Amino acid sequence: MPFLQVVNDGDPVEKEWKFLRTKVRRVTKLSPITTHTLVFFLASTFWAAIFIFYSRRQQMQTPPVLPYDLGFRNSIFDGRKIIGCGHSLEEAERRGCEYDILANGYFPKTCVDEYGIDEYKREGTTWYGFADRNWTVRIPSTEEMGRRGVYYTNMRDHIVHCALLWKRQYRAFSENWRFMDSVIASEEHTYHCADYLMELTDNLDHPDWRTVPIAVEVGYAACFDRQERFGT
Repeated sequence: MPFLQVVNDGDPVEKEWKFLRTKVRRVTKLSPITTHTLVFFLASTFWAAIFIFYSRRQQMQTPPVLPYDLGFRNSIFDGRKIIGCGHSLEEAERRGCEYDILANGYFPKTCVDEYGIDEYKREGTTWYGFADRNWTVRIPSTEEMGRRGVYYTNMRDHIVHCALLWKRQYRAFSENWRFMDSVIASEEHTYHCADYLMELTDNLDHPDWRTVPIAVEVGYAACFDRQERFGT
């Protein structure tokens, strides 16, 4: 008859093809339960991997949430890791610390606030450092200012120093910085600035602060890592 395929049952090649086709059908013909289980497993694995990835990423970027209302004399800095710059110029430079002309101290690079330093420079010229109290020899660079044990600016510079450090302090807390320098974290320095500015108002006949010299002592500060515990 026409259109009927004639099969030679004795052909070994044809027998091999029949065997392979039967085997493939048996392998690929999965039950509905098996198929649904496999799809569920793969989908669950995929979304679990996504969840773990973003959870770890969030943990690396966001400092841990600390409890509110810690109480009198307790601090968010208690037990936090401190990255120091040593106690000398040689130690600070060896540790890769940089001099911050606003805070008058060496800090680890992770704590350097370039925005605040630029604002300090833009404020005026009162931050210029001089080698002597009479302001006859100006120090040529901020790097050289940091390499001196003491240099001289003026009283108004001290006022600007306190005011802009308070701005830095606010930005650090409101933006939840991970790294905060030990000057804005210092109760002693914060109270010093507050008391200093209040005392200035006691003298209503105060002079032009630009004309009053003041010594600036170079210090060596540290940086709190709020994400790491002390000793890690």
